[in-house]
Amino acid sequence: MPEFSEVVDPKHAAVVVIDMQNDFCDPAKTPMSVPMLPRLKAFIAEARRAQVRVIFAQVLHDEATESEVWNERPNHPAVLGTPGAEFHPDFVPEPGDYVIKKSRYSAFIRTTFEDDLRAMGVETLIMTGIATNVCVESTARDAYQRDFRVVMVEDCAASMSEDAHEATMNTFRRGFGGLVCKAADVVAGWPKLTVSA
Repeated sequence: MPEFSEVVDPKHAAVVVIDMQNDFCDPAKTPMSVPMLPRLKAFIAEARRAQVRVIFAQVLHDEATESEVWNERPNHPAVLGTPGAEFHPDFVPEPGDYVIKKSRYSAFIRTTFEDDLRAMGVETLIMTGIATNVCVESTARDAYQRDFRVVMVEDCAASMSEDAHEATMNTFRRGFGGLVCKAADVVAGWPKLTVSA
């Protein structure tokens, strides 16, 4: 196992920001998002300062993506063309960020995400976003099983409840390499870049 600073090295790591869209950042639906949003915003700013690639996943649903089984879900958020599907104002991708549009929980399903990551030289996914136990976990599981290293940033992810959030983190501690940490731990592992005058 390499040193943590090697795992999160900006040369081959990316911060993956899952589904930071209006429907999911709604405090009524995801109460844990209230304290998490400013932490994640600051973490993304630190990633950009360290020249770490930032990847946004955006789930979008319309008639073309639906199926009989998929329509049996109890909720139908992030419908293409609705305000709820748009990125939260604090998490709009910037020029140079990569956006992967998806129609299932995992960013790897029905997308070119794996090939795109390989082409970018990404080996480690630093996972953040909403919901911890649904789309964040689904993407992280698929990444690990495709031989990417996965780092779960526990204070930059949120779910519908603390119990659901902690269940995912405990699963990753036990069965997915144990790389669960806080944002400050990741930032400490990144090189400190100085800006020349």
